[in-house]
Formats: sequence, structure tokens, C-alpha cells
Amino acid sequence: MEEVAGSLGRGLWSVLRWLVLVVLFEIAFYWCGYGIIKLATFGKHPINKQANINLCTAAGFVFTCTLLLLVAYFL
Repeated sequence: MEEVAGSLGRGLWSVLRWLVLVVLFEIAFYWCGYGIIKLATFGKHPINKQANINLCTAAGFVFTCTLLLLVAYFL
């Protein structure tokens, strides 16, 4: 019985961890990066959302890290 509960708990933890990562990376970082790229290119890019998912996510991640570092430095 303990083995079943343990494996069920590990499975539930894996699903919750995956959901948090998906929400964080694909929603928060993507939309932050999308907005940053739109502002930096004055609305010209990204045109095709499907082709630029990784670019927008990377830009959002870099912006978020930079913002956190600046806040930590000045506080």
C-alpha cells in the first residue's frame, strides 16, 4: 500500500511541477518577451507567433533576469 501511495505522490508531484514550468515559461516569459520585442522593433516583429515562440520566451527570460538583477543591485 505504501508503494502505491508513494508512486501516486511522485506522479502527482511530476504533473504539478510540469504545469508550473509550462505556466512560467510558456505564458509569463513568452508574453513578457513578446511585449519587449514589440517595443524594441516598434511593432514590426514578431509577425508569425508560431515561428518566434523560442525567441519571445528567451527575450522574456533575459528581461526578467536583468530586471531582477537590477532590483537586487539597487536595493
